[in-house]
Amino acid sequence: MDGEKSDEAAFIKAPTYVELVKLVDLLREQSAQSSTLQAEVASLRQVIAARNVSELVETPVTVTATPTMRPEYRVVPDLSRAMTLFSGE
Repeated sequence: MDGEKSDEAAFIKAPTYVELVKLVDLLREQSAQSSTLQAEVASLRQVIAARNVSELVETPVTVTATPTMRPEYRVVPDLSRAMTLFSGE
């Protein structure tokens, strides 16, 4: 039992200080972009609420920022081929 835990602990790799600082900078940048997008969406909602939808839009409103969230894709094995019997353990 103790041998298994020590083997698992050997594979765990903590990020370095430099990696953590880079991650914090990246998260701050993404947070700022997200705040900018939220402000843009709020202003667009105000414009839409203030105008009648049937009126022609004289000046087109464009969104310049790109969303920060990206879809996450994962590859999962075909369980019907990978596992023939499930014992519940």
